[in-house]
Amino acid sequence: MTKNPLNISDIDLYQIFREGVQKEKDDINQKGMWNLVSQSFLFSSYASMINNVDNVKPYPFDKIFQLLLNFIPFSGCLLAIVMMIAVMESVFYISKMRSRFEFKKTTNADELPLLGNKEERRLTASIVPFLVPLVFLSIWSLILMKWFDVL
Repeated sequence: MTKNPLNISDIDLYQIFREGVQKEKDDINQKGMWNLVSQSFLFSSYASMINNVDNVKPYPFDKIFQLLLNFIPFSGCLLAIVMMIAVMESVFYISKMRSRFEFKKTTNADELPLLGNKEERRLTASIVPFLVPLVFLSIWSLILMKWFDVL
């Protein structure tokens, strides 16, 4: 591949590509850790509740206890789905970067952005930080509405 208009050598271009891929892989690992921490917290809470089912105090705590028994697995599934979508998006983005790099290498297409553009990443880069709190906010809101007999 020849020099591009910005005078970036092939080695520098490859280094830029590698750093982009490494950043995405780090993001995948971080999302996996988020999922592991949230799932272990929810699972241990659920296990603690199951072990204390005989010690539940009467109304209104029994109602909240039952609600939590239902919502903890539901919220765990929702969080797992959100994380899976986010990881799939990152894997797809790495694949797209690799395709761009190969295309740029074989055609010397200098106008094609190697790592993508802001429009491609704007929505997907913020999906996890937006949806994870939304899942917890929804679950807690439902529990509070049930607590105050709104539902």
